[in-house]
Amino acid sequence: MPEQDNYSKIITGFVSTLSKFALYPPSHPAVRSILHESLSIITDMLEQKTKVTFSLSPDNKILIDENLVVGVATSLLDSFIKGLRRMQTDSITFYPGVTIDELEKFLRIMLLKPEELAKKGGMESLFQEQSITHIKTNVFSYIKVDKDKDFVVAERDKVSPVTLSDTLRQCLGEQLSSSLPDDVKSSLDAQFSQDPQALIELLKGLLTNAEQFIKIISSLGEYYIKESKGKDVKAKLDYVKSLDKILSGLKKLAPQLKDKLGSQEIKPLLEENTAKYQCQLLAEAAISEFRQKKTLSQTFKNTVKKIFVSGAGKENLYNSINDCFIDAGFSAEEFGQVKNEIEESFIHEPAKRVTKFNVQELERLAQENTSLKEQLANMQDAVASVATLKKEHRRISDEKERIENIVRHVAEGLVVVDKDGKVLLANPAAEKLLNVKQEDIIGKTLRDNIKDEQMLSLSKSLLPDAEGNVAKEVEFVSPNEDTKRVLRTSSAVVENQDGRTVGMVTILNDITRQKELETLKSDFVSSVTHELRTPLAIIQQSLSVLTAEISEKLDENQKHFFDNAQNNLSRLRSLINDLLDMASIEAGKFKLKPLMWEINEVVKQVIDFMERWAKIKNINLELQMPDEKIQLYIDKDRVIQVITNLMGNAVKFTPENGKVCLSLKENPPDAEFGQGAVQFSVSDNGLGIETNDLGRIFEKFEQVSLTKPVGASGTGLGLSIAKEIVELHGGKIWVESQTGKGSTFSFVIPKKKEEKNG
Repeated sequence: MPEQDNYSKIITGFVSTLSKFALYPPSHPAVRSILHESLSIITDMLEQKTKVTFSLSPDNKILIDENLVVGVATSLLDSFIKGLRRMQTDSITFYPGVTIDELEKFLRIMLLKPEELAKKGGMESLFQEQSITHIKTNVFSYIKVDKDKDFVVAERDKVSPVTLSDTLRQCLGEQLSSSLPDDVKSSLDAQFSQDPQALIELLKGLLTNAEQFIKIISSLGEYYIKESKGKDVKAKLDYVKSLDKILSGLKKLAPQLKDKLGSQEIKPLLEENTAKYQCQLLAEAAISEFRQKKTLSQTFKNTVKKIFVSGAGKENLYNSINDCFIDAGFSAEEFGQVKNEIEESFIHEPAKRVTKFNVQELERLAQENTSLKEQLANMQDAVASVATLKKEHRRISDEKERIENIVRHVAEGLVVVDKDGKVLLANPAAEKLLNVKQEDIIGKTLRDNIKDEQMLSLSKSLLPDAEGNVAKEVEFVSPNEDTKRVLRTSSAVVENQDGRTVGMVTILNDITRQKELETLKSDFVSSVTHELRTPLAIIQQSLSVLTAEISEKLDENQKHFFDNAQNNLSRLRSLINDLLDMASIEAGKFKLKPLMWEINEVVKQVIDFMERWAKIKNINLELQMPDEKIQLYIDKDRVIQVITNLMGNAVKFTPENGKVCLSLKENPPDAEFGQGAVQFSVSDNGLGIETNDLGRIFEKFEQVSLTKPVGASGTGLGLSIAKEIVELHGGKIWVESQTGKGSTFSFVIPKKKEEKNG
C-alpha cells in the first residue's frame, strides 16, 4: 500500500473516531473497528521507523514525517487541524509500543475544549495521569499581546537583521553561483516591502558586479513560481506585484552602486529578467481564471496594465499565455479570446495628459479609478450571487416542504438524530408509537433521555450488520397485558461523502400482533410435538420387541419392511426433537448446562459414532487435531449435537468413495474473542452449495436447491438449531462452498473460565 494511502487512512480514521465518540459508547463495534484499523496502520509504519510524527506546517497543512498529506477531503483535514489547535500543539509523535488504549485516550483528549484542558492541568499532566507513554506532543509557545487575544510565536518565522545580513554576505559573495535559499528569498521580499532603504544600504557593501543583481532577481522569480503552484489567482497576482516592487527597489539601488558596476547598463537587464517571471505567473493566473469563468476579471486586466504601462513586452506575455494554454489543452480560439480581452483593456483606457505639475494627482486618481472598478465588479458579482442564492433558497424550500409532507404521512415511525445524538425529527407515527410529543424530545440527546424506555429503544444494543444497519426488537413492559407492545427498530448510521458520521435514522414498526401469532404458533408446535412423543416411543418399543421375537421367522422381504418402519420412526422422532428444540429456542427456554470438558475426546466420540454410517457409503472419515489437550467450557451434549449435524450433512451430501474431514484448532486472542477461541471445521468433497443459497442456509426450514441424493431429505431445522447453540456459547458459525467441489462448515467457541457457583 502506498504511503500516502496510509496517511489519508489515518487522518480519516482519526476524524471518524472523534465524530463517533459523541454518538456511541466506547465499546461499540463501530468505534473499536476504526481504532483497530488506525492502530494497525501506525504499527506497520513503526516497524520501519523509530517514530511517526504528525505536524502542522506554518501554512496550516498536515505533514506526516515531513511529507505533505494529500488525497484527503478538506473538511477532514480542517477537523484534524481544529483538534490540534484545541490541544495547543503543532506536532504529535507516536513511538513503537503504542496501544489501542493509549490511542483512544489521546483522541478523547483531542475533543477537550481549551478551558477543560487547562482545568485538568494541561497536556503533560493528562498524559502522565492516563499513562500515555508512547505518544508525545509539542506544545505551542504563546505571548499575551492584547486582552483575550493569543498569538502563536513560531521561532522558525523570526529573521533577525544580523541573521539576514550574515546570510546575504554568504550568498552574495563568492558562493553566489548557486540559487538563494528559500528563507533568504522570502526575507528579501519582506525587507523590500517593509524597509527597502535598509536593504539597499546593506547590499551596498555586498554587491560587486551586475551579474549578482541578475542572480537575485532570477532566484526570487524561481521562488515565486514554485510558491505559486496550487495557489489561487489572487496569490499569483500578488507575486507579480511583489516582483514589480522588488524590481523598483533594485533599479533605485543601481545608481548608488555605479562605482562598482561600472558603465554596464543594469536596468534593462533587470527589467528583462523580471518580466520573464511576471509573464509566467500571469499566464498561470490566466489559465486559472479562464478555466473557472471563461473570461478574465478586471483585477487581472488592471494588473497587466500596471506592469506593461507602455504596452512594451506584451508580446512576451502573449507568448507565455499561448504556451501555457496549449499545454493545458485549450484551443487557439480560446487563446484568441484572452488576447483580445487584454488588448481591449488597453484600448479603452482613457489617455492621460501628464504634466510635471499634476503627475502625482493623476496617479492618485488612476489608483482610485482602479479601486472603484474593482469595487463595482465585486458588487456586480455580489448581486449575481444574491439572485442565485434566492433561486436556490426557493428550490430548497420547495424540496424541504415536499420531504416534510412525505415524512409526515409515512406509516412507520421515523426518528432522526445528528452526529452528537440530538433528536432532529420525529414524525407523527413515531410520536404515537413512543407515546411522546415531538416538542418534548426535539433538541435533546439520546444520552439525556437514556432512562426513558422510548429513547432507550433507539440507542441500546446497537449492533450494526456488515452494511452498518441496526435492527432489534424492543418490548415495552406494562402492568396491563392489553397495553403491552413490541416494536421493531431498524437504524442506520448516516455518513457523508468524506466518511464522517453526521447522524442516525431509525424506523419503528409495531409488531405486537405478529409476536403474538409467533407465540401461538410456537406453543402449538410445542404442544403437538409433546403429544406425539409418547405414542411414537410406544410404537418404536413395540416394533423392537416384535422384531426380536419373530426375526427368525421373517423372510428377507418382511425384514426389509420392519427395517423401513424402524428407520422412519427414527426420522419422525428426530423431526419431533428438532421441532421441540426450535420451539424452546423461540420461547427463550433453551438453556445450556456448561462444564469444563476435554474437547479432544468429544470430537473422537463423534467420529466413532459416524464411522458405521460412513462405511456404508465407503466414505473416508479423517480427524485432524493438535496433540495437546484442549479444555473448553461447554454444554457437551449440545456441542456434540452441532458436530453430529454437520458431519451427518457432510456424509449425506458426499457421494460414495468421497472424503469428510473434521478438524480442530486453537485460534489466538483477537478483537472479537479476547481470550482466544477453538475452531471446529467439517469439510467434504461433495455436491457443494449454490451461491444464492449460502445467505439463507442457516434459516429455519431452509434446504439447498441442489439435487439431493436418495435418502438425503431433512427437516430444514438442523443448521438453524446448530447456529443457535453456537451463538448461545458466544461463538459464530459460517460456511464456505463451491458447487461441485464440496463445502466447509466452521464454527468457533470462545474460551471461558469455568463458572463457580456460590
